[in-house]
Amino acid sequence: GGFRLRFGDWRFALTSFHRPLLLAALVTGVRHFFVRQPPIYAHVAGQVQRWRRSIALRNAASVFAGSRPAILSAGLLAVLMFGYPPNAPPWRDYDNELLNLPLRWDAGWYLQIAQNGYSYIPAAGAEAQQNIVFFPAYPIATRVVALLLGNFQFSYVAAGTIVSLVSFLFALTYLYAFARDEIGEERAPAALWLMAAYPFALFFGAIYRESLYLLAALGAFHPFRRLMDSRIPAHCI
Repeated sequence: GGFRLRFGDWRFALTSFHRPLLLAALVTGVRHFFVRQPPIYAHVAGQVQRWRRSIALRNAASVFAGSRPAILSAGLLAVLMFGYPPNAPPWRDYDNELLNLPLRWDAGWYLQIAQNGYSYIPAAGAEAQQNIVFFPAYPIATRVVALLLGNFQFSYVAAGTIVSLVSFLFALTYLYAFARDEIGEERAPAALWLMAAYPFALFFGAIYRESLYLLAALGAFHPFRRLMDSRIPAHCI
């Protein structure tokens, strides 16, 4: 498990969570000794309540729950009812079609980077496909979650899907706040449904970086603290 990297004469390795956890505990203890503020567990319950009261998050969760299962079901039914073109078998790692469903298109590249890192083969030539053309943020996030899930093969498929879905949920939250500023509170939910249901939206649940990119782009417009505070008037968010 973990990883080992080398940059010139510098070597970086993380093969166990024990040392980082001990270091984090030490840093936390020192910080709390010098800056005596309430620890995170003292205000987690209050923060969760703020999230539950957030109109933006509630609307986003409704659209998320109404669109993601429908798109997943449509994809699975298409595979079971129509199958695949003759002589064109898809990439399959499992016997279960539901588990194989995320393994489409560029998902293999992202999973390869998350598991093994970047590689470049000069001898392959300029026409060869290489994984260095993909940006690193999504594979890094996928790898971190996969390590937390046990660092076995299916962990990466599950992690990539989790990162995409969670990113999309919060992207919809930011989109609601942005749309509320532009078109009003009554029409803002329609913007969420259009984003979640238009044809390209299937990639927001795939092992792709689109959800993370959408979250980063929309998140640039609204601080998270203000977004989750339901007491702030709409015109101030």
